[in-house]
Amino acid sequence: MTLLHERRKEKTLSVVRNENWVKPIYETNGLNLWYGTSHALKNIELDINEREVTAIIGPSGCGKSTFLKTLNRMVETATDVTISGNVTFKGNNILGNAMPVEILRSKVGMVFQKPNPFPKSIYENIAFGPRVHGIRNKATLDMIVEESLKKSAYGMKSKIVSIKVRTAFQADSNNGYVSPDASQSIRK
Repeated sequence: MTLLHERRKEKTLSVVRNENWVKPIYETNGLNLWYGTSHALKNIELDINEREVTAIIGPSGCGKSTFLKTLNRMVETATDVTISGNVTFKGNNILGNAMPVEILRSKVGMVFQKPNPFPKSIYENIAFGPRVHGIRNKATLDMIVEESLKKSAYGMKSKIVSIKVRTAFQADSNNGYVSPDASQSIRK
C-alpha cells in the first residue's frame, strides 16, 4: 500500500492505495476545479480500483467532498464551477457532455452524512431515481412521490414521538416521576 499526500493551503489530502490491483474503475488525471476564483482541487491524479476500498482522509476544507461530488458530477449543481482535466469511469470520460449525467448517476451513487438534494423541486428530487430507472408515466411518478412523502412524514412523526418519550423517560428516571410538561408533550 502507498500513502499519497497532496499539499493544499497547509491542508493535506491523504490517499491510501493498494498497488496490487490493476483495474481502475475511476481514473483522474490533472483534475482542477474552481468555485468562481477559488481553486478548490489542484491537479488531482488518482486511480480508484474496482473491488477495492479507497480512503480519502484529510481535514475539513481540503477538498474530499468536492472530489467525491465530482465523481458523479454532483459538483456541477453548484453555481460558477469550472472543471479542467480528465475523469473517466470504466474508461468513459464523464465530464461535460461526454456522458449523460443520468446514466452516470444510475451507476454511481453517493451517500453523505447530510442530505444533498439537487437544486430542483421536492417532486423532481424524489422522481429523479424512478425516472433514471425508466419510469416515465406521470400518474405512476405522482403516486411514487406521494407515497415517499407520506412515508417520510410518518418517519418524522415517529422520530418526534421517540424524542418526546425519551425526554419523558429521562425525566422519570432522574426525578422519580414524569413532569407535567413532559406528560403534556407526549400527549401532543
